[in-house]
Amino acid sequence: MKIFIEGILPSIAKYSEKLDKLSVLLDEPWVQENEFNSFKKLIFRKDNSILVSENGNVSIGKWELLNKANSILIEVNSTAKLFNHCFLDEAVLILKVDGGRDYLTLVNQNIIPDLDVDKYFQNKILNQSAPYNIANGKRDTEIHIGNSILVIKHLTTENTPFKGDLVYINGIFAKTGKYKIDTLFYIHVVNGRIERTSML
Repeated sequence: MKIFIEGILPSIAKYSEKLDKLSVLLDEPWVQENEFNSFKKLIFRKDNSILVSENGNVSIGKWELLNKANSILIEVNSTAKLFNHCFLDEAVLILKVDGGRDYLTLVNQNIIPDLDVDKYFQNKILNQSAPYNIANGKRDTEIHIGNSILVIKHLTTENTPFKGDLVYINGIFAKTGKYKIDTLFYIHVVNGRIERTSML
């Protein structure tokens, strides 16, 4: 999940609400999926208390929004952590531990009942604009490879494959590997993004 989040953040940042969009944040069931398919549910309340439920056991803590720092302070069971805002919409909240590399990804269970945040973002990005053939000069390139459709979503003003562009195969992020998209032209993909291009 961490690798996926780091790869997708530059593409979804423009869809994010500010952290102080309390109508999106408050009283919703925000779920964190941990290892071994265990779940923790957080509910931010208007009085700045926070309910944390894990296997039905509830802890009550407090939270504080630090607007100028674009951060949120969460304290539960006498342990406080500062998180920096990365992304927020009605379905997903992504925070990063201040000064660290770990992410806290919370999914609104009312919006995404299956908690499949990867699929949610794939659909969100793909639905912003329909894919077009490169000959049309549009921002997306669609290439038919056998029975599959490879789509390159260009993140720059260029219509040619470029480092950082997103790559999908049949609507799913392309697996890490080398893909031939034209005669003597290949893209090298890592975690759904173009890492480099080559002629061999």
